[in-house]
Amino acid sequence: MSHSRVAVSVGSVAVLAVILSGCSLPTFGSGPFLAPAEAEAHGDLVVLETQSTDRGDYQHMTIDPEADAMVYNAELVLPAATDTGFTEDQILEAQKTAARLVVEFGLDSTAADDTSTFAEWTDTATDDVLASQTGELFADESNLVFRQDNNASPDFIHDGKPRMDDTTTVTLTEVTGGSADAEGNYLSFTFQTLINYRATDEAVIAAVVAASPEGTLEEVMAALVPEVADGEGENRWDESGTVQYTMLFDEAQERWLIGGYHANYDGGYNLRASD
Repeated sequence: MSHSRVAVSVGSVAVLAVILSGCSLPTFGSGPFLAPAEAEAHGDLVVLETQSTDRGDYQHMTIDPEADAMVYNAELVLPAATDTGFTEDQILEAQKTAARLVVEFGLDSTAADDTSTFAEWTDTATDDVLASQTGELFADESNLVFRQDNNASPDFIHDGKPRMDDTTTVTLTEVTGGSADAEGNYLSFTFQTLINYRATDEAVIAAVVAASPEGTLEEVMAALVPEVADGEGENRWDESGTVQYTMLFDEAQERWLIGGYHANYDGGYNLRASD
């Protein structure tokens, strides 16, 4: 993992090798898709459920079933994906599962702004990860969760509403696939994400200071624009980048599971007036 830090933005790369290999293609059942609790859209997301944490409640989000990331687009599917023998329906089923987990795990899990909950969160996430990969995928708090290292993401607002605003987008950019030595044929889905979290000025300042250990508090504060430096009100903390989920079909469970993960993202504050 490599890192770079500047006063008002942070960058992080998380990479995990996938295990994967070749054997016979699985047969497919109709994998379940968890319906959202309500239909009001927030960008490419909809509310899944109310999540309670020690910091307060928030509306946990999932991918909007009507989002473009949930639609099969042949132009994005590389020959390496179709060469696996998976059908269009099978690719779409895996794609929908990956898109859902990118949001529910990566963007909006309880661990996204509280690393102390990571161990507890992994207990609930285990069912969606290939059993042979849980040890590696859950070994680092930056895996599967879009959490800036060094605690550089701010604490997001927990007020019973979504922690992300309605400009958050999840865009599918590529579908590929292949075969590995033990786990069979796989599909990999790459998404471009733009996440706008709601955070107070105080939380943003604390995050920028944490991301700038080489600078004094005075230097960090001088680099912030007045709307943040005044320590009052609500702002948006954006995290953007790419994430790839590698999916394998578990024949025993008849559903797609995560077998690998790769992310490259950056974060910083994005000033916009609170509604």
